[in-house]
Amino acid sequence: MPDFVYEHLKEHDIVAEHSISGGDICEAMTVLVDGERCFLKWRADAPPRFFTWESEGLITLKNAHNTKQTGIHVPEVKQVGEKFLLLEWMEPGSKTATTAEVLGQGLALQHQCVASVFGQKDDGFIGRLTQPKGQDEDWASLYATKRLAPFLSFGDSLWPCQRLQRLETLCVRINDLLDHKPLPSLLHGDLWSGNWMVVQTANGIVPALIDPAVSYGDREQDLAMTELFGGFPSSFYNAYNEVYPIDHAGYEERRPLYQLYYLLVHLALFGESYGTSVDQILKHYVE
Repeated sequence: MPDFVYEHLKEHDIVAEHSISGGDICEAMTVLVDGERCFLKWRADAPPRFFTWESEGLITLKNAHNTKQTGIHVPEVKQVGEKFLLLEWMEPGSKTATTAEVLGQGLALQHQCVASVFGQKDDGFIGRLTQPKGQDEDWASLYATKRLAPFLSFGDSLWPCQRLQRLETLCVRINDLLDHKPLPSLLHGDLWSGNWMVVQTANGIVPALIDPAVSYGDREQDLAMTELFGGFPSSFYNAYNEVYPIDHAGYEERRPLYQLYYLLVHLALFGESYGTSVDQILKHYVE
């Protein structure tokens, strides 16, 4: 356990247990805090509000799912510091068609939690990248200026000239491409298969959501992310559409546009192996 975590928690009885995976960004371990097993994640070089942002997102999601009684579990925030986050420990289980169905139903109910405007009040994060603050009544404008356009400043190494030109053109044309009228739904914001799990709770074996990048946006953005890397069975989508059906024809055309954001994130974080997928989507919309 790093000293900066111990100093923050030194008034408690702390027993470090063992290291576990913290993903690509953080280190993690299980700890006993006053006899209760918890999940500790930390990052020594965390930027300001990095873990505060995550904790606020978890609390927002937890309140929504408790209010809607969705059956989805969101871990309780125990402590948050500038460089660490302490959460309740969740005993993992195996994903099944049934738990995926509950997840689909619950996500549909979560998406029915709506705000008056799109976006978020404060700067946040997706992975190690900043997700810029901003709120707007117009979804297309916000998606262009706060999700896609920030990548234009990432430098020539990330942006071959043609890729840069296409993204600039796409941002200009965004109103024509996103001409529907979605509601500002509560989004998980980073819903790939690694950010949902199955856990044992007092209410039985249920799906759980972790590692959000919460904002308010078009609910299709969450759905598009679920399809980008797989890991969500048909029972998930069937259950979602029974509760809150989508316009399938419109979604099919918009889905790559929403997946583009996440591919840009991966391109910035992990390199050119994602460049071909980015270029294919840009060509689809610009040429």
